[in-house]
Amino acid sequence: MRIFVQGEDIIGIQVTESDQPLTGRHVVLEAVKFGFPAGDDLSVIWVGLEDSEKRLLLEEVVSVGDSDVRVHCHRCREITVTGHYNSKAISKTLPPGTTIGRVKEWLTSRDSFDIAPIDAADLVLVPCDDDADPLVENGHIGSLVHHPNCSLCVSLVPADRHQG
Repeated sequence: MRIFVQGEDIIGIQVTESDQPLTGRHVVLEAVKFGFPAGDDLSVIWVGLEDSEKRLLLEEVVSVGDSDVRVHCHRCREITVTGHYNSKAISKTLPPGTTIGRVKEWLTSRDSFDIAPIDAADLVLVPCDDDADPLVENGHIGSLVHHPNCSLCVSLVPADRHQG
């Protein structure tokens, strides 16, 4: 199986392969190879599947077989995301493995900024620094923050503002 690893201090999406059953501990050890600063106490690490609310235990089997697995490792167990749009701000606490695409869905939903789907399609998320490039929708929010700062500020802006 291929394992797509994202996490704190890991650049981009790293890929590794395994033919063994995959446990939470195996995920952390693979992440360390790509730069994740696990430290000595692995029990404090948040390990989870992409877009999952559930934290995996170190001995829990994540996957067996040929299926691809998308995972995230972080020292922050949750990240407070603050989203800005039209001079308004809302916040929500999410797991580190939450994708940018899922954050955009939350921010544009009826329960948040209530943006019509046709209008939401023309928006992108950027870090609160206006000069930044749009965030990649399959990237994990945990890849954008570093422990002990477990918060992220993003803004919804028109996509055409960031086209060359």
